[in-house]
Amino acid sequence: MPQFSYKARRRTGEVVEGMLDVADRSAALIQIERLGLFPVAVDAAKAGAVLAVQRGGKSKVEWMAFLPPGLRNALTQKRKPKLQEMATFTQQLANLLNSGMPLTVALNSMTHLESKGIPADVSKELKQDVMEGRSLSDAMSKQPRIFSDLYVNMVRAGESSGA
Repeated sequence: MPQFSYKARRRTGEVVEGMLDVADRSAALIQIERLGLFPVAVDAAKAGAVLAVQRGGKSKVEWMAFLPPGLRNALTQKRKPKLQEMATFTQQLANLLNSGMPLTVALNSMTHLESKGIPADVSKELKQDVMEGRSLSDAMSKQPRIFSDLYVNMVRAGESSGA
């Protein structure tokens, strides 16, 4: 039976990842919803990763799959973005918002704009958090490796003033 890897969220907003043995993608979605989770991504598992887990080998793919998402992100994050990279990301986001684009659409566009130093996953997580009802500053505060307290508080001030 095919295996599907999934990424889902609990009602609390916590990200959960796992594997399912189901017939097809739609069955995987149904199973995830039965678990009381909200599916974010469901993909057919790569044969190499599945075989590595089944063989009990010591590959990086294997043990990383069992780590909590937060720890996995911390281990895979190479470095903190430089000031110029943060400025570019901020300017690109500001340009999209100034053009009249809604915040969620702008964050979705940011995943496709290659901002050097800031992974596309960060924009995806920001968009997901905003869609769940959090403010942009709260979503950014969940990414302390990327966004400093000063940056988050400047965004919070802008949200409060409506600027």
